[in-house]
Amino acid sequence: MKIKDRLNLDIRISFITVIILFAVILISSNIVTEENRTHLLFREIYKAVTELDSIKYEYLLHHEKRMEQQWDLKYKSMMDLINAAEKEKAVKSVEADLVTFGNKFSQVVANYGKKQNLIQEGASEKEINLTLLMEEELIAQLLIKSHSIFSKCALLAENAHTKAERVSKFSINIIFIIMTFFALSMIISSLLISKSISKPLDKLKQGIEILSKGNLEHKIEIVSKDELGDFTSAFNQAVVSLKKITSSRDELNKEIIERKKIEEKLKKLAHFDTLTGCLTRGYGLALLEEMIKTANRSKTLILLLYLDINGFKAINDTYGHAEGDMVLKEVVQLFKSTLREIDIICRIGGDEFLLIFPENSSDEIPLIRERLNINLQKLNQTLNRPYKIDFSIGFSVYDPANSQTIGKLIYLADQKMYEDKSKNEK
Repeated sequence: MKIKDRLNLDIRISFITVIILFAVILISSNIVTEENRTHLLFREIYKAVTELDSIKYEYLLHHEKRMEQQWDLKYKSMMDLINAAEKEKAVKSVEADLVTFGNKFSQVVANYGKKQNLIQEGASEKEINLTLLMEEELIAQLLIKSHSIFSKCALLAENAHTKAERVSKFSINIIFIIMTFFALSMIISSLLISKSISKPLDKLKQGIEILSKGNLEHKIEIVSKDELGDFTSAFNQAVVSLKKITSSRDELNKEIIERKKIEEKLKKLAHFDTLTGCLTRGYGLALLEEMIKTANRSKTLILLLYLDINGFKAINDTYGHAEGDMVLKEVVQLFKSTLREIDIICRIGGDEFLLIFPENSSDEIPLIRERLNINLQKLNQTLNRPYKIDFSIGFSVYDPANSQTIGKLIYLADQKMYEDKSKNEK
């Protein structure tokens, strides 16, 4: 086989290898793009659930008609996202829970309307009390279902993030393997071609050395039926051609496609609040659930403080959202400097926070309040703003001997917090 034919074969093999490489890159890119799209969709679902839950809490606190309308709009938007992800099997359970969640909310709204009608009609205290009991039961079921949806959506987002990372890494590995194979094949091919050329050249060199000594009768042996045999009469030109071939081979070996860099996650998106750095509601409640299991085994108490920043809306409206964001960050830093390392700081939503104190009871509340007040006074002096940062605080205690759901614990702490807020406003 002539040198030209061997080179053409090598080029064809290289061309096929490059096509395979680009095909793998294209397929991998499409797969990675699809997984990232799924991940972003689950993130949007999780974000929508968070906003829906926030509206739920606002309604439970104020029972305003506009909040029902906001709920309906957000619920429809949430269902549209679920429908967009209907091909994902994992979304089916979330869809079922969301339907139940919507039904429970509708029952709460209907029961509240019934209670108001009874009060206006002057119904008996027994009838009103029955609607109140029904309201408590429906709210508890609503909070439990809300927690379930939060957990599932957080898990879906995290699993999608993990899968996207895994697919990205797998694609990178496959591309790296093909590129390595391509490089090795080129090197081996170059070595083989070089060997097939160097042997005739050695023979040619020996003949030229004999000719250079004046032995003009010596006939240079033709050891191959290829271009080298044709170029024996013009050795210098053949050497230049061979150097160009070798040079082109060296340059070709250096041209390896740089591995594509894949953007990472995703955060922890689901774990940390992007503004304040404290735990998100979903992750904080998940940790609380684990703490409750530990408390049940060790028979210890867990103290929950539910805090709301007084006048936060006025700060936002008067000084702007940037100022409000600064207040939230400073408040979280105050919590971190006041609490123990094992205590948990969780942002429930807006300006509301949940502080979790494992192995603590309500007896510790005066001491915790005192430490918070001291640090709060220092913070106000340091910030020197035209307003004062202050809290309304409610609490509840988890006791293994009289266990309650997380939803009930938060509800109790929330109610006491609003009692404290009412006192502060007087």
